[in-house]
Amino acid sequence: MMVKKHNILKLVCVFFLLIYTAKSVSQTTITKTQVYVYFAGSSKPYMISSLLKDGIIYSSLKELAQVFHLGYYENREKRKEVIRIGSKNITTTVYNPFILADDNVYQMPLVPYESEGRIYVPLAHYLNVIKKYLPQKVELNVDRLRMKVYGSLFNILAVDIGEKENGYLLTIHTSNKFSKSDVDASIRHGWLNVTIYRGKLDSLALTSKKKDKIIDQILPFQFEKSAYISFKLNKKILSTKVYTTDNEIQISLRTKEAVNIASTVLDGRKKKWLIDTIVIDPGHGGRQPGCIGQTGITEKEITLDIAKKLKSLLEKNLKVKVLLTRNSDKFMGLRDRTQFANKNNGKLFISIHANASPNRKARGFSTWVLGHGKSEQALQVAEKENSVIQFEDSPETYKNFGDAAHILNAIANSSYQKESMDLAQIVNKELGKYTKIPMWGKGVYQAGFYVLIGAAMPRILVETAFLSNKYEERLLRTKSFRRKIAIALYESIKKFKTKYEKGID
Repeated sequence: MMVKKHNILKLVCVFFLLIYTAKSVSQTTITKTQVYVYFAGSSKPYMISSLLKDGIIYSSLKELAQVFHLGYYENREKRKEVIRIGSKNITTTVYNPFILADDNVYQMPLVPYESEGRIYVPLAHYLNVIKKYLPQKVELNVDRLRMKVYGSLFNILAVDIGEKENGYLLTIHTSNKFSKSDVDASIRHGWLNVTIYRGKLDSLALTSKKKDKIIDQILPFQFEKSAYISFKLNKKILSTKVYTTDNEIQISLRTKEAVNIASTVLDGRKKKWLIDTIVIDPGHGGRQPGCIGQTGITEKEITLDIAKKLKSLLEKNLKVKVLLTRNSDKFMGLRDRTQFANKNNGKLFISIHANASPNRKARGFSTWVLGHGKSEQALQVAEKENSVIQFEDSPETYKNFGDAAHILNAIANSSYQKESMDLAQIVNKELGKYTKIPMWGKGVYQAGFYVLIGAAMPRILVETAFLSNKYEERLLRTKSFRRKIAIALYESIKKFKTKYEKGID
C-alpha cells in the first residue's frame, strides 16, 4: 500500500513539474534587436538583425555573412545555410548544435534558432567556432551588443563627383596613395567599372551615397586582393583618364566633344557589334575526361565531335569566323577558355557538355547562364563542371570564383546577361525540336560556372543529354544524334544572330 502511495506521489510531482516547465517555456520572451559591427578605420557601423532569447544573443547567419563579405547559399528544403570563408564551406542546420566545416565537425552548447525562414546562430558560440577561419580578429561585447573587427582596415573611404568644363571629375578618397598602375577604369553599357589593386573598401559608406549628377547607382565588391566599384551612369561618356594623388584617385569623365567626331566614332563601332566571331568550347579534354558512360564513352570525345560538326555548319552557312577552344584531345584550363575567347574578339561563347547524375533515371537537355544558383540542381551541376580545376596546375587561382559577390561582379562587368538568357531559351526550343528528348527541369538555369566567368560576350553552357542515363548514352554514342545536336545549336545561333543584328547596318 505504501508503495502505491509513493508511486502516486511521484506521478503527481512529475505532473506538476511538466506544467511548470511548459509554463516557463511559454513565458520565454524573444526580443528583436541589432548587433552593431564596427570595422577598424571606419566610424559607421553595420547592423545585424538579432534576437535576444533567454539572455542569449542569436544573430542572422545570412547578414553575418554579408557583413564579412563571405560567400553564402541556402537549402530551404533541408533548412541549412552555408557560408564560405576562403576555401572552407561552413554548414549550419536549424536546431542542430553541430557545425560542419568541410571535414571538421564542431559542437556548440546551444542550437541555432529559426525565425521567419532564417537561421539565427548563438553569436558568441558561433564566432568561437569560425574565428580560426576568419582573416580578421573579432571582439564581441555581448552586454553592449557591439562587435569590433580588427586587421582589415579600409583604404577606400568615399566617393565625390564634380563638374568640369568638358565633363565630370569622379574622386575616390583613400587613406593611402595608389599608383596609376593600381587602378583600371573601363566603361561598358553605361557602367563605369573601377578596379583598385590592394584596395579595401567601406561598402556601407559607398552604397549609402545618394544619386548625384551623373551617378544613379554604386555597386561595391571586395575581393581578396582587389576592390571593384561599378558606377551606373546616366550620361554618355566619351573617354576616361585616371590620375592619382596622395589620398585620392581621380577619374576624368569626358562628355563633351564635337558632334561630327562622335558620329565618326559611332559609325566606326557598328561593325564591332556584328556577330562575326563565334567561339565553341568542347568541354573537358586531355587528362580530364568529364563524365564516363557505362560503356566507357567519355564526355570529352562527345563534346569535341559535336563542336566540330557545329563549326562546319556555321562556316558553311553563316560565313562567320568560328574558333574552337580545343581542336584535339588536349587539356585546357577553365580560365584559359574564356581568355581565348576574349583575345580573339569573340562575339558569342558556347560551352558544350554532357550531364550526369547519381539518379540513373534523370534525362534531358538543359542550358545554363552565369548566376548565383542556389537550388540543389544548380549547385550539383556547377560542382561537377567546376571540378575540372583539380586537374589544373594552379587551382588556388579560382579561390574566390564561387563567392556570390564575385559572380555578381562578373555579371555587372559583362552586361550580357539578358542576351545570354535569350540565347539559352532559343537553344532549348531548338534542342527539343531536333533531338526529340525532353527538357530537364525548367530548362534554363543559373549557376556559378567558372568557365563562363570573364567572357566579355553573350555566353551559355549547354548540357546536351545525360551520359548516366542508359538510353541517352546510347543516343550520344551515335553520330546521327550528335549531328542533331549540332544542327539545333546552329539553328539557335542563326536565329539569335538575326535577332541581335537587326538594325545594325
